[in-house]
Order: sequence, then structure tokens, then C-alpha cells
Amino acid sequence: MGFMQQLSDDQTALLGCFFALAAAGLVMSLSYYIGRRNDSAQPQTRRLTLPQNEQSRSGKAA
Repeated sequence: MGFMQQLSDDQTALLGCFFALAAAGLVMSLSYYIGRRNDSAQPQTRRLTLPQNEQSRSGKAA
């Protein structure tokens, strides 16, 4: 810990910011890979389209 006592306040702040950014990037990376793994485990859902009548296509209200 002697190294930390030799640093100025600005250098300590920069070092803290670097570690905070590195930790945020690590969490973001882990979140991405965990999310992709969970997406592949769930079945894919498909969207079904319903047939429309002529009035709803033309935009006229009943």
C-alpha cells in the first residue's frame, strides 16, 4: 500500500475512475454473455397476424 500513499489526489482519482470503468465494462460484458445464453434456452415465440377487414385497412371508423 506504499504505492497508494505516493500518489497525488488527482492520480488517485484517475486510478479510481479507471477501476470503476473497468468494473462497469466487466459487468456489461458478463451481462451480455449471460443474456445470450438465457435467450437460447427459451423457446422462440412467433407473432401471428390477424386478418383485417376492409374498413380497418382504409382507416374508416364504424
